[in-house]
Amino acid sequence: MLCALMSSTTVPVQADTSTVAYPAEVSASAPSYAVLGQVTFTPKSAVLSASSKRVLASYISKLKTASRVQIKSFYTKPSERSTLAASRSAAVMSYFISRGFVPSFTVAKGTTNGRKTQILWYPKQSSSQVNFSTPSTEPTAWTVPTGARCLYFVVAGAKGGASTSSDPGSGGLITFARKAVPGQSFQIYVGGVGGSASFYETAGGIAGINGGAAGGAVFGSDWISAGGGGGGWSGVFQGSTPIAIAGGGGGAASSPDFLTGAGGDAGVAGHNGAALLDQSSGGPGGAPGTLEAAGLAGTLLSNVDAATGQAGSGRNGGIGAASPIHGAGGGGGGYFGGGGGAYSGTEAGTSGGGGGGSNLVPVGGVVFVAPSASNGSVSIKYSNWSLGTCKS
Repeated sequence: MLCALMSSTTVPVQADTSTVAYPAEVSASAPSYAVLGQVTFTPKSAVLSASSKRVLASYISKLKTASRVQIKSFYTKPSERSTLAASRSAAVMSYFISRGFVPSFTVAKGTTNGRKTQILWYPKQSSSQVNFSTPSTEPTAWTVPTGARCLYFVVAGAKGGASTSSDPGSGGLITFARKAVPGQSFQIYVGGVGGSASFYETAGGIAGINGGAAGGAVFGSDWISAGGGGGGWSGVFQGSTPIAIAGGGGGAASSPDFLTGAGGDAGVAGHNGAALLDQSSGGPGGAPGTLEAAGLAGTLLSNVDAATGQAGSGRNGGIGAASPIHGAGGGGGGYFGGGGGAYSGTEAGTSGGGGGGSNLVPVGGVVFVAPSASNGSVSIKYSNWSLGTCKS
């Protein structure tokens, strides 16, 4: 029965007010009337037989899960229309009314020679939602509950870590729908925010869980701040096969102003660093991950003291370059990770932000930039109605 849709899942639901909301344009669409059964009859018979009553009685429990019931009478000749409405079709309606149901009534010309009364029902909407918000490198299994017809996923990657002045990159936000197969299991991964660089420590911000990379460290006597770590990816898998992966944002580089060294959003390169008076001397940001390969690190060949970050590797981002003044940002994790930012090697000492990890968007899915929430998340809304587009 569809009411079983609200039964418990195989994992505890984790409440989290920071879990991303569903896009406003996505709403539930109602199912059409479903045929519950029908009774054949002759036009002049206005009394239900005992066998007909037994047939109708068998529908009662099913109709308790209906929001509306409709009686539809089919006739073969236009002259029979009023006769049908006053005969067994009316008797069928009276039967349901006597048991607490108030069906609507329509008549239509039949496509065959048979005369019949058809009982249709409109299922009640029943839906629920689970949220996963605890970052972990190990998957959490979730099993599709009985009665679900459609699943609607919202997958958000984690944000990169902050540093002085410049901003970290945001994770990807992927929405997609799937036909529900009760009993089918999905593996859920949630990415963690990249660590922010502290004014009091020389180490770069820590790597975000699930592929984020550490920010570049600082050394020497004149350091300002290290770079922020890259954010981790969040994903939905079936077994070992990824269905959707939302990339993490790149970590921010330490910067002398707010306009340079920002981390790249998922799928976007890290911003180049720059000196306030010389916009050409900044360390390059890391390249983003793509659907084909991890992002390369930012590189600068013209300065002898320049330092290159690390390239991404698989789903992992690359570590940001170390610097005597401003550390570079680490790359974000993703379907392929983003590259780490580079250090310019100049006296200004600026560095680039980390590249964002790439998104894996399933067919029919839509990708956005995740809102400002730090950690990633995965939300699944499931219903006996169609949510969005459930074709695959």
